[in-house]
Amino acid sequence: MLRITFCVRQDMNAASRFERKVRSSEATCRPGFKDLRSYLNRLKYPKKVGASGAIPSLAAIILNSLHTIPILIWSQLTHVLSGFRLSSSRMRVMVLTRVLRKLFPSLAEAAATLRFRTYMEDGLITRHAADFLKDKRFLSAYAIGKATGSWKNMNPRWRVYTACWAASHAVTLPGDFVECGVNRGGMALTIMEYLNFNIFEKRFFLLDTYTGFPEGLQTAAANQGQYSNCYHDVVKTFMPYRGARIVKGVVPDTLSMIDADQLAFLSIDMNAAEPEVAAVRQLWPRLVAGAVVLLDDYGGGPSYMLQKNAFDALAQELGFTILCLPTGQGLIIKA
Repeated sequence: MLRITFCVRQDMNAASRFERKVRSSEATCRPGFKDLRSYLNRLKYPKKVGASGAIPSLAAIILNSLHTIPILIWSQLTHVLSGFRLSSSRMRVMVLTRVLRKLFPSLAEAAATLRFRTYMEDGLITRHAADFLKDKRFLSAYAIGKATGSWKNMNPRWRVYTACWAASHAVTLPGDFVECGVNRGGMALTIMEYLNFNIFEKRFFLLDTYTGFPEGLQTAAANQGQYSNCYHDVVKTFMPYRGARIVKGVVPDTLSMIDADQLAFLSIDMNAAEPEVAAVRQLWPRLVAGAVVLLDDYGGGPSYMLQKNAFDALAQELGFTILCLPTGQGLIIKA
């Protein structure tokens, strides 16, 4: 009996304290919560409980106790928030954001990424740092590469910057550069402009049919019908670069025309698993320690799964690992 009396009186005291708090801070209460006082007035607690007084049923005591739970929670919440001088609109946004993050974490993450995005191109959306977009050296080189028409309406700046970063490392190593899958030369031209390639005693072998896919080759569906005869345009494009070596023909048949004993950089972008794997397999022994192999389509999605599966098998065969980048590229560093 004494324990029940104590619990009820504790609830009454808590409700009374909160009612006084609401009255004293009514001017600062958020809209919609000023009716708490009327809610408190509707609560019916026994004013006197004892041996000589009327004792409520156990169910009534529990019900009345449950009424105080939201009141006590709100009391604690207002106490915590009392140190923050936030407008009601900012508070609503803050509370809503926290609720969304708890209930729908993936949706909240997507919303935050879109709101604070730093990059949204070429199948990649992120709010992470993208400082290369302020790099004047890269932007100048990229504009020259894009002018070739290699990417049409696409804007793969992060992908191209990744290639420039890899080439910046490779240029410090002994050996020449190779790109299998050149098209109009946008990627290779950007790299050469970015590095100022003419100051180095290196060659850049550029292998392609320059007329599209060979007949009978199983290619990525996303790239079919995109290429045309561009050989003469490519010859003009790379004429200012004394290290450029344009090799016209079908890979792997033309790999023998790479008369270099050491290679430091290999870019693969032929949109077909068979010639890509053949190129890496045949050129692998010539790659120096630390050399970079960049697979343009390795993680490009469902349309490029044949290439990914083929390179995963080759990685097991030759004993290397492939880092799949958010850009969809695959990065290999030869040990």
